[in-house]
Amino acid sequence: MLAIVGGYFFVGVSAYMQTKSSASVCLFKNLTGYPCPGCGTTRGTILLFKGHFLESILLNPVALIINLMAITAIVMISRDLWLNKSDFNNLITRKIHPILLAILVVLVLLNWAWNISKGL
Repeated sequence: MLAIVGGYFFVGVSAYMQTKSSASVCLFKNLTGYPCPGCGTTRGTILLFKGHFLESILLNPVALIINLMAITAIVMISRDLWLNKSDFNNLITRKIHPILLAILVVLVLLNWAWNISKGL
């Protein structure tokens, strides 16, 4: 839960920094000049918070997925704490099926190609 709160704190700081500077917070992009697979996720999250869902998805669809996962994790962790269960822990310690893992890798690579083609 602390990691999720820290992530959203980073989004808030990044949103503030965007108003002050056009510099990228992406270390990969700053070092190589190319966007990373996650480039645009922070800006996509900011757009989601502002209610601009389509713009967020077009910028980087990963933002929607990560935010849905974060909200689900918060709800599950809170539920587990309230009911003294460990459903969230059981979920995250499961092994991922190799086919599902391959699909996720392909999706990340496609998103990276999407980011490069847009010139993020």
